[in-house]
Amino acid sequence: MEKNIRIDDYPLLEKRPEIIFTPGGVNVSDITLENLNSGKISQEDCRTSRENLLYQAEVAKQVGNFHVARNFERAAEMVDIDGDRVIEIYNSLRPFRCTEEELKEIASELRNRYNAELCAKLIEESTAVLKKRGMLKTHPKSGG
Repeated sequence: MEKNIRIDDYPLLEKRPEIIFTPGGVNVSDITLENLNSGKISQEDCRTSRENLLYQAEVAKQVGNFHVARNFERAAEMVDIDGDRVIEIYNSLRPFRCTEEELKEIASELRNRYNAELCAKLIEESTAVLKKRGMLKTHPKSGG
C-alpha cells in the first residue's frame, strides 16, 4: 500500500491510477468493458479494495473531513464481508429488529471473524443508543 498519499494526488483514479488495484490485483486501468466481455477480467475484479478505501480516508483526513475518513475506514473493513451479510447487519440495526445479545454477537463476529474493529465499535455504540431509547427487540416472556 502506498504510504504517501497527498491531497494533490486526488482524484486518485486520474492522478495515481498505478496504485489503484482490485482485491484480486487487477489494476484499475485494466478494467474495461472489452476485458470484461472477453473474460480477461471478471465482475469480481471490478470490486474496490481495502487499500483504495484507505487511500480515500487519508485524503479525507488531509482536508479535515474526519467523519468521511472514518466512513471510508469502516468501508475498508467491510470489503471481505459478503454483501448479503452486510445487508443483514445493516437491517439488524433497525429499531426492534434485534436483542442486545444478538447485536453483541454481531459485534463479536465483526471483530473476531473479519478483524473489523471500527465496525464492531459502531454496532456497540448503536446498541447502546437503541437500548437507551427502548428500541431493542425483547424476548417474549416465558411461562404462563
